[in-house]
Amino acid sequence: VKRIPNAVLLFDSIHKCHPDIIRSLLPILEFGEITDNSGKKISFRHATILFTVTTDSNFGSSSQKLIGFSSNKENQEKNEDITQLKKIIESEFVERVETILGFALHTHESLKEIFYHLQKKILTSLQKRFSIGLNIPDQTIDILIQTAISSVEGARKLLRLFKSEIEDPAMEWLV
Repeated sequence: VKRIPNAVLLFDSIHKCHPDIIRSLLPILEFGEITDNSGKKISFRHATILFTVTTDSNFGSSSQKLIGFSSNKENQEKNEDITQLKKIIESEFVERVETILGFALHTHESLKEIFYHLQKKILTSLQKRFSIGLNIPDQTIDILIQTAISSVEGARKLLRLFKSEIEDPAMEWLV
C-alpha cells in the first residue's frame, strides 16, 4: 500500500484469524491509515479492502434484495444478518465495514454447469491427445453433485470429486 496506494487487499476467511489481527485492522477501517513500526503513517484511503467470512447457509439471503429502497421487513432481515456476523467477528470490526454482501450457496443446477465445464475440458484434452471420448452417465453426475452439495465446500468438493472419480481413473485406464 506504501508503493501502490490503489491496491486491492483480500483477507480470505477473516473469521479464522487471531483477534489481535482484527484489532490491528481497526485503525485502517476507522481512520484510513495506520502507523508502521518506524512511525510513518501509511494511508489506505485509496485502497480497496475485501474480507471474506464463511457463515451458515441462511446468511445473506435477505441482503441480496436490499438494493435501492427497502421495506421494514428487509431492514429487519439485514439487521439479523449483521447480528449473526457479529457472533463470528468482533462487533467493532463489523460496525466499521462499509458494505456487506451475501452470496447464495451453489444450487444443483449451478454445480451441474461447473461439472459440464470440467467435463468439456477433459473431453477436449482426451480428443486432442488420444482421439477418444468419455461418456459420463447422468446418474453419476447427480451422485457427485449431491455429494458436493451435502458438503460445506460446495464447488471445491466437486472439483476434487471430479478429479478423483472421473479424471484420475480415466488417465489410469489410458496408461
